[in-house]
Amino acid sequence: MSDDYASRESGGKGWHDIHARVTGPLCSSLAQLSSDTWQQVGGNRLVLPPAESEESVGEWAMTLCSNHRGVRTQIRSHLVHALRNAQSEVLLASAYFIPDRLIVRAMQGAARRGVSVGLLVPGESDLASVQLAGEQIYERLLTAGVRIYTWRGSHMHVKAAVVDGCWCHIGSYNLDYMSLLNSLELVVEIIGRKSPEALAMVLRGDMQRRATAPRRQAQFRASVERVLSKVAYQFRRWL
Repeated sequence: MSDDYASRESGGKGWHDIHARVTGPLCSSLAQLSSDTWQQVGGNRLVLPPAESEESVGEWAMTLCSNHRGVRTQIRSHLVHALRNAQSEVLLASAYFIPDRLIVRAMQGAARRGVSVGLLVPGESDLASVQLAGEQIYERLLTAGVRIYTWRGSHMHVKAAVVDGCWCHIGSYNLDYMSLLNSLELVVEIIGRKSPEALAMVLRGDMQRRATAPRRQAQFRASVERVLSKVAYQFRRWL
């Protein structure tokens, strides 16, 4: 949460994001992770609220956190597994998009199997170098059949994924090397129908309101921009 999300009329940047309200037993896991992180950076021990008990709504949920080396790649592993087993639809949104080869191949494989794969990315990122590096991937994905949608008018800060309307995750994880290798990231992963379908509706709405990145945009970009994109991509692990 920051002033960047405030409207431009109010002095902010009008960033677009998706927020979720979490209730039930999962909150205890989130609270414990927050407390552990707070203490790791020198904060005092927090008094955690009692664990919540709530009737099942027919969904299974868990937290995935890349907080140390032993679980650094678990968020990506779960996403790749979901992509490889997708049967009908994949919806992805990433505020900073420079995917590693495993993610790219999983997306390409899903699209080539006939799965509808939609990707929402910023059209105007707050980090120009990340935007340029990510655009180096577009043509490979478009050729495989992935539909790319660019959010226009402000920076798109959404990080979410839905597969087949029955699996989803939402949180802080971007499809880039910083999230994979360096940053502290957390997502809530859900298997069920209610939450994945609700998130899918939001992502489809965002994609429908914004123009699809045409194939020629990736093929015939200005020569200077293409060179800059290739250069930025070489430094993708540090962006």
